[in-house]
Amino acid sequence: METAGNLIRFQNYNVRQRVLQAAWAKKDIRVKDCRIFFDEDFTTQVFKERAKYRQVRKQLQERNIKSRILFPAKLKFFEKNRKVRVFNNPQDAAQGLLEYGVNMQSPAGEPDLESTLQASGWQTHRSRNRRTPGCELMSDVKTLIDSLDRHERAKE
Repeated sequence: METAGNLIRFQNYNVRQRVLQAAWAKKDIRVKDCRIFFDEDFTTQVFKERAKYRQVRKQLQERNIKSRILFPAKLKFFEKNRKVRVFNNPQDAAQGLLEYGVNMQSPAGEPDLESTLQASGWQTHRSRNRRTPGCELMSDVKTLIDSLDRHERAKE
């Protein structure tokens, strides 16, 4: 049986964290024989990004390596020599975890917007490695809008 979730809004972040920690520590909370789950309230996109680490976290847990997912979707794990490693995205994690013998499928996903824009000829200030004068900036904005339109049409 699946029911719609209820949300609780806390006025104080510290109280919220204490409630979540206590609930997670207890693990099985029931009211009238119905289990209650406690979780963060993230956007769908954040949940999807965090889910990409699910398989690798199981592998780390099997090897007694503690790990956490930092907001929004970064993998943090604690090496046995007390060093901490943080991977900012699943692609970096997939590559970096190979040295620990942990296999993670690097998610292909859709290309990010910046890559799409660069492929269509739009350049960022960093890619040009110089500052853009005001007159060029207006041209860049027009190019950006055109590129966004092409990107949206390509997704359809």
